[in-house]
Amino acid sequence: MADDDKKSILSLGSSDQRIAQEQHQNQLLAAEALSFLDFMIGKWSGQGQHQNEAITGKLTVRRRLQGTFLEAHEILRNALNEVDYEDITIYRYSPTDQHLRVMQLVAPAWTSERFAFPLPDGPGVRWFGGPSVPTVIIRPDGDKILSVVHHPTTHSVESWMRYQRAD
Repeated sequence: MADDDKKSILSLGSSDQRIAQEQHQNQLLAAEALSFLDFMIGKWSGQGQHQNEAITGKLTVRRRLQGTFLEAHEILRNALNEVDYEDITIYRYSPTDQHLRVMQLVAPAWTSERFAFPLPDGPGVRWFGGPSVPTVIIRPDGDKILSVVHHPTTHSVESWMRYQRAD
């Protein structure tokens, strides 16, 4: 093998090390940026109201993929114990643009991705998709979690849930 070939191969190895170091730093940054949502981690059960109907719910929140994503799976049931609403919400921090993002997967087969923001007046998070899209606010409420969805044009509460630990 020629000396030039050896140098090229060695430089690729050092490039791989730099990429690995950058990926590790991004992993640490992403995990740390989500830490303000750690109050949500666990299994929860709760009661509330969705579109003026009493509901019960289950919420399971966990860290995923080396701690760089937070996955929240929520199932709401009506008074007949039928599934009224189900979603999976993925929280992630993007080191590239330095924003917290929320991707929501809602049955049946609907998705959205939005920017999310820490609450300015204490722990919690809010996200919204524009002037005609509801705002979601999730915050700790003592040892419980309060989740509220506000309608943007009527300024009314579309739904709310108060969850307590189930694990």
